[in-house]
Amino acid sequence: MVKEVLELVSTEWLEKNLRSKDLRVLDASWYLPTENRNPKKEFSSRHIAGSKFFDINSFSDPDDLLPHMVPPQHRFCSELSKLDVGAGNHVVFYDGSGLFSAARAWWLLKLFGFTKVSILDGGL
Repeated sequence: MVKEVLELVSTEWLEKNLRSKDLRVLDASWYLPTENRNPKKEFSSRHIAGSKFFDINSFSDPDDLLPHMVPPQHRFCSELSKLDVGAGNHVVFYDGSGLFSAARAWWLLKLFGFTKVSILDGGL
């Protein structure tokens, strides 16, 4: 069980806590269209062992005309449960840019009341 919740965790912290039963590590990589990068494809070729892909598009409101707007609570909870994440878990986000889209995912969980959420310093 993770005892200390830090907003920003180091790779050393992650290595020490990676086997914790309540820890969930999520790759929240997303890139601007001009970057010509595919985060899902990159995740399938390299990621932190045991992590899952947090698709920012799935955690957006599909009925809003603007991109990446906050989803309704039922959609948020449904998508999160697909990643085996619940209120008792400590979630650590990272991304392929170092600290870009992981911050958005962190904020989204905080918005929905999660308290045990961190970002991996430096990303993948």
